[in-house]
Amino acid sequence: MDYNYQRRLLQKISETQVSSYNWGIKNWNTLKANYARARYFKLVSPILEEFYRTIKTPFLSQLNVSLIKIICHHLNIKTKITNSTDYNLTGDPTEKLINLRKQSKSSSYLSGPSAKNYLREELFSDYR
Repeated sequence: MDYNYQRRLLQKISETQVSSYNWGIKNWNTLKANYARARYFKLVSPILEEFYRTIKTPFLSQLNVSLIKIICHHLNIKTKITNSTDYNLTGDPTEKLINLRKQSKSSSYLSGPSAKNYLREELFSDYR
């Protein structure tokens, strides 16, 4: 297996970078070409265009968080946005999620159906 490919498979999500310097302009132009006639495009296009033209970080996670915060701001959503690096998460996947719930003081955890393949649901019932 190609060393660079294998290294990318093992990298943290926070280390993943976009593929090229001008990705934002390309992405914006693609969105504009495909959604210009969409019902609310004129409403959201100035917000998205500013984001795509001004974002400077090459890291995909930071881009996603920035866009999520912009959307939350415009929708008046006040939910605190945090990263997993803000917490001390240890153990297997289930233990990490339980630690996250404790440290963030959350009252619930939702996941998709594929989580049944790795979550030990009985440990969640112990933490209420």
